[in-house]
Amino acid sequence: MPYNKFTSEVVAARGKEIYRQQIQNKVESEHRGKFLSVDIETGDYEIDTDDLTPTLRLLAKRPDAVIYSLRIGFKAAHRMGFKISNTDTMIDEQVWAARFTERCSRQLSGLS
Repeated sequence: MPYNKFTSEVVAARGKEIYRQQIQNKVESEHRGKFLSVDIETGDYEIDTDDLTPTLRLLAKRPDAVIYSLRIGFKAAHRMGFKISNTDTMIDEQVWAARFTERCSRQLSGLS
């Protein structure tokens, strides 16, 4: 699911901006901990308990959607590693986004 029109930085910046300005106040209290995917070109979004389902629903509506995903109410969507002290090691947002994009592409290839 590489995007020819946008860099990953632009996708992340637009996705965060749309979430903060248009969506966050509507969903954060009721859906904290769930995953949200937003089409950065249309503003459409989907929410679910796992990270892949909202993306697949957006792609079913618009196959060329440019999607940014996040976990509602959290700084990072996933955590990896272990506790070294009182601080959790969090996965970098861009690394997660790249891995997520690859996973979606593999999943969609299996649907064809």
